Amino acid sequence: MFVGLGLALCVSLQACTTPRYVGEITRDGALLHRAFGLILDYADSDWSVIDPADPSSPPDRSPVFVRSALDLNADGVLDEDEASPRYEPLFALQSSTVLEAWASVRVVIVPKSAETRSTETFLRARFHHTTTEARATPGLPTPMLTQEGQLEQNGPEAIISVAEQAGFEAEDGLTRRQLVFVRTTAPTIDQRLRVRHLRLLEGLTLAPKAAPVRPGESYLESDSTSAPGSRR
Repeated sequence: MFVGLGLALCVSLQACTTPRYVGEITRDGALLHRAFGLILDYADSDWSVIDPADPSSPPDRSPVFVRSALDLNADGVLDEDEASPRYEPLFALQSSTVLEAWASVRVVIVPKSAETRSTETFLRARFHHTTTEARATPGLPTPMLTQEGQLEQNGPEAIISVAEQAGFEAEDGLTRRQLVFVRTTAPTIDQRLRVRHLRLLEGLTLAPKAAPVRPGESYLESDSTSAPGSRR
């Protein structure tokens, strides 16, 4: 079943027209990232997307356009020829009913030197300190671990979930391990935010490989690349 979903996802991703490592907001209200092989359908949840091209988007939550190197081959070395324009985080969303809460989606490429580290170890490292144990989140299309805690001393709280993409097939025949993090942040995490976070996770689907590189598409850009407009 997962393979079928992955193949369907890869076919859908081929229709994207944005730069390869910049995600897209589809007409159907889903978030696509063809290079990292993910779809997040948030349309039936409490969330609305934060568009970095919209001047009314909150600057402290809006994704930032960067041109820095990305460890595409997971060798642990950031080379100049690995410069991949993208947004950090990949996507951000604002709660429609809890205004102080927002969510983000990030992907971490695990270097080969750290391949033996557990997913739980990477999850724990996202917190200053944790208030719950890492636990499997049942009933999701994508297996995920979830943990809660404080991001920094005297800082906001967060609930973070992580999904493993082991053996992910990327460009040029490369395979790598990726971790997909979905984080909900607020001054305090309560039960209503746990429910909203879960609804977000229910819309996440991961593919086992990236969409094929289309003719004329480049995932390595020069420093002159400018930030794209609205991703809608």
